[in-house]
Amino acid sequence: MSGFALEVTGLRAGYGRSEVLHGVDLRVPSGAVVALLGANGAGKTTLLSTIAGLIDATAGTIAFAGSTIERRPAYERARAGICLIPEGRGIFRELTVAENLAVQVGGPVDDAVERLRARFPQIGERLADRLGQPAGTLSGGEQQMLALARGLLTDPTLVLADELSVGLAPVVVDSIFDALATVREQGASMLIVEQYVERALAIADYVVILHKGRVAFVGEPAQCLASDVFDRYLGSAA
Repeated sequence: MSGFALEVTGLRAGYGRSEVLHGVDLRVPSGAVVALLGANGAGKTTLLSTIAGLIDATAGTIAFAGSTIERRPAYERARAGICLIPEGRGIFRELTVAENLAVQVGGPVDDAVERLRARFPQIGERLADRLGQPAGTLSGGEQQMLALARGLLTDPTLVLADELSVGLAPVVVDSIFDALATVREQGASMLIVEQYVERALAIADYVVILHKGRVAFVGEPAQCLASDVFDRYLGSAA
């Protein structure tokens, strides 16, 4: 059995005639956290969306849990254990917090809320106090917590996290990264895109840097920091 939760080989994808990913190779070892970094427009969100099945691959393969999945629909990938937590939160703003959770778990939310409280206390307690509140009236941090909670309630084996900390207060960012650390401790693998490079490097086992839709660097965080790659590709982001 492969030691990798995810193996992407020669992946090409884009929007219409505009190709964004030009033959990307990427691996996420089982139980590891890989930080996917790069400048705006490098293709990070496109890569996550293609892995999750929201964008069709035009070439290449995506292997997950021992099977190639690049031709499988997004809902099948989600059922298999892939969870995409998108940039922009992706919640149902008109529904209450409880209804958002119910959509995800497919039934009553009492057990789901208790699971959140037990596994992710800061997030669980905050959302438990707001179950009847429309999601669109939550603060930005609370909306991100809800998006994260919805994803984590599926007990994913691979988490794809896209810019979870954008526009959030530091205390909320701390809560989100605490939750990600717990997910890692529970054995899930993660591929995370993060604007705060230092936070990403602190949690990551490995780093992949994208540049104009191609992989420019693969290595450990210390190797990234010790090389000229950091200044070349991440200096402005950091």
